Parts: sequence; structure tokens; C-alpha cells
Amino acid sequence: MQNFGNLGGGILSAGIVSLALLAIQSSLQATQNETTWRDSLASAKSLAGFNPGQHSVRELTLTDKDLRDAFLDDKDLTGSYMNNVNLAGAHLARAVLKNANLRGADLSTANLAKADLTGADLRSANMARATIWSVKSFKGAKVDAHTCWPDKTFHDMKKLVADVDGFDADGSPNDKVKGVESPDKACEKR
Repeated sequence: MQNFGNLGGGILSAGIVSLALLAIQSSLQATQNETTWRDSLASAKSLAGFNPGQHSVRELTLTDKDLRDAFLDDKDLTGSYMNNVNLAGAHLARAVLKNANLRGADLSTANLAKADLTGADLRSANMARATIWSVKSFKGAKVDAHTCWPDKTFHDMKKLVADVDGFDADGSPNDKVKGVESPDKACEKR
């Protein structure tokens, strides 16, 4: 009887070890798949209509990419590098863009409804015809004289725009700098 007990305990232990090894192998495979996916994004120039599905886009580097009409609703893009990216027509409703680098980004017709742009770098970004009326926050967002806003932003969204941090061309803080409203000629030239 004791031998059967020892044998049962050994089989149970072997089963637990096998399951643990299977879980580790599965985790390593998932990590490798995620790395391969991120590497493929790094080498692609045009990702028009991009949809990351279940992949994490947090802290992703998408600098100089064409992400026209991308589907990024509800995505956490905290800390992502998207300077000079084309996000015209992108779906960014409820997206978390905290501390994202959107410097020089084309957000001209993006849907930013209920997006969180806390601390985002929007210097020289073009939001000329973007949906921003229900943005969750622009608190601490960085703007400069080249940041383009939709028409009537400064009148209709005083509270949200008051939360942005203005910067001069040399990079020094200047709370009087808030950017320009479309249809300013500077916005239309982009």
C-alpha cells in the first residue's frame, strides 16, 4: 500500500512539473510572437488601416509611420513614440495617450473623443479637423506656435486648452503660446 502511495505521489509531482514546463514554454512562445510582431512594425513604413488586435501598443515606437485610418480605439499608447506619424482619420476614441510623443503628428481628421492626452507632446501637431470636443484631458500637454487646433477651439474649449503647456521655438516654457486655430494658413500648408 505504501508503494502505491509513493507511486501516486510521484505521478502527481511529475504531472505538476509537466504542467509548469508547458506553461513556461507557452509564455516564452507568446513573448517571442510579441517581439516578432513589434519588429515587423519597426520595419514597415506604411501601416494604413493598422489594427493591433490584442497586441499591446504601450510604449510602441511608430515614428515617421503612415497610420492613416488606424483602429486604436480604447488602446493604451502611454509613452509611445509617434512623432511625425500620419494619424489622419485614425480612430483614437478613449485611447490613453499619456506622455505620448506626437510631435509633428498629423491628427488632422482623427477621432480623439474621450482620449486622454495628459502630458502628450503635441508640438507642431496638426489637429485642424480632429474630433477633440470631448477629450478627457490635455493637462500638461506640450504645444507650441505650430500646433494646429480645430476652428473655435480657443473659444469653445477654454478650460481644456488652459491645461496645456506652451513652449517657444527654443523650447523654453511660455504659457502665452497655445498654437493656432484652423483655418490658419500655417495649418493648411501641411
